[in-house]
Amino acid sequence: VSWLEMAQFVNWLNTSAGHHPAYNFVGTQATADYTFALWDAADAIDGSNLFRHKDAFYFLPTEDEWVKAAYWNGNELQDYGTLDGLEPNAGTESNYAQAINQPWPVGSGSEELNGTFDMMGNVWELMEGMRYAGDPYDPGADRAARGGGYSYNFYDNDLVSDNRGYSNPYYEAYGFRVASVPEPATMSLLAMGGIALLRRKS
Repeated sequence: VSWLEMAQFVNWLNTSAGHHPAYNFVGTQATADYTFALWDAADAIDGSNLFRHKDAFYFLPTEDEWVKAAYWNGNELQDYGTLDGLEPNAGTESNYAQAINQPWPVGSGSEELNGTFDMMGNVWELMEGMRYAGDPYDPGADRAARGGGYSYNFYDNDLVSDNRGYSNPYYEAYGFRVASVPEPATMSLLAMGGIALLRRKS
């Protein structure tokens, strides 16, 4: 799916549960004038992330949120998101290097550092934000991608925490994860439709 389709799916998750949409689409749905737009600072999360509405419960993770969920061990970012910080085994712990010649269901590999599954390998996952930090908010600009994919990762170093990719928001070839706002002072694991992301509220 494309980033725009991901954002619309996340909005449906929110509105179907009585929450505010995360992403701002304007115009008439299913017509050419239906487009993605930014929120005003007053409506944006933290007043600065113009992509996400402050009252949304479900959202696509920012690159910072995604990387911390995958690689942060409480003190630093690990190279790999495995429990021991070592390279995962292709085809058993993680899906990369074409060990399995197609994506596998989330949860097929080993549990990772913060209770997640398959954040390394399997499918590239698009982030909420831009390809490069500091870019202006351009609704049509490339989005950052993380995690690598089964058909792209031929070497273990493609799974390390400093590896990143990107994609145009209109291109339909990537996966995604959905994050949620956890209960205060708790950790929350959201698992919905084969999607999972662990996030700690700070």
